[in-house]
Amino acid sequence: MIPGLLLTMVLCAAVPAAQAEGLGVIRAFKRSWSLVTGSRAALFGVFLSVALANLVVSWVVDAHALGAVRPALMASVLFSAVTASVSACIGVVAFHLMRLREDGASPAALARTFD
Repeated sequence: MIPGLLLTMVLCAAVPAAQAEGLGVIRAFKRSWSLVTGSRAALFGVFLSVALANLVVSWVVDAHALGAVRPALMASVLFSAVTASVSACIGVVAFHLMRLREDGASPAALARTFD
């Protein structure tokens, strides 16, 4: 679980970097790596919290399903989708905050990327 969290944490800004800065895959990974430097502990805490919440909800759903496979599976898939969406949002917000810190890019400049 921890190696996956570390990789997720370091590469969380790769997709926003690729979109906002027009980078290829490898350059986006490198850009994410450089942006995350200095914020790794905070990002690790955020991603660990999301992973633990996912784990707890999965245990609760499994415990209350009592053999009802279909509802447990549906709840698990739904919560996984929510967790994935939250993780994607974390990556975008992290990219924005780290880019503000490093480059001084304004929110308006970042918003123009998506026009």
